[in-house]
Amino acid sequence: EFRQAVCVSACEAKGSAEEDGHNPLKVLVVSYSRKQFNQTGDGHYSPIGGYHRASDQVLVLDVARFKHPPHWVPLVEMWESMRRVDADTGRCRGFMLLSPKPGMCCSWLTLVWRETGAEAHYTLTGLQSALASALLQRQLPEDGKAAAAEVLRRALAFSDGLSMPLTVLCRSARKQEAEQDGEDSAATAKSALTQVLTALTEAGAAIERSLGASQLLTVGSSSFSLE
Repeated sequence: EFRQAVCVSACEAKGSAEEDGHNPLKVLVVSYSRKQFNQTGDGHYSPIGGYHRASDQVLVLDVARFKHPPHWVPLVEMWESMRRVDADTGRCRGFMLLSPKPGMCCSWLTLVWRETGAEAHYTLTGLQSALASALLQRQLPEDGKAAAAEVLRRALAFSDGLSMPLTVLCRSARKQEAEQDGEDSAATAKSALTQVLTALTEAGAAIERSLGASQLLTVGSSSFSLE
């Protein structure tokens, strides 16, 4: 069954966005134990990005890229890693095969470059420079706790301001449906952004409480565009 799921997600040809209704994209996510591969930690989730039939290996797109970049492991070893018992639940792990709900309009949120802004910002290096400039625009407090709180406040302000060269765009695979449902899509995008900003603000407040600092500001609603 697991091998079949691997083939369904990684071996079958997928259509373009307009053909998703005939053969929708399927994503295989595995819940496995890192111990099987002599990695630090234990329970972990990651998607499977490919299958090499000749060597019978699967490509693990490890979500913790700072620890492990995408890597190949034998399919049978991945199966064994999922069979390891979770100490918290007393049950073995497993996998999920995800796909869009039938009949739903194919839409998603993505990051795009703003139409206006300094030319230097239209590269990842420029984005890093812009963020660094925003964080270091003024001298930070000497106190470590106050400095950490101020850095977070500036990062939130940068992400929500016009200096940020990226913005969120709501895309749709079907233009006509996107035009008819434009207002709904815009509301969905704004709601998603509001939830993200609310989560960031709550995180900032939690850090503020733990650090004993009082320099974090509430972030306003972020700008967005609809295609």
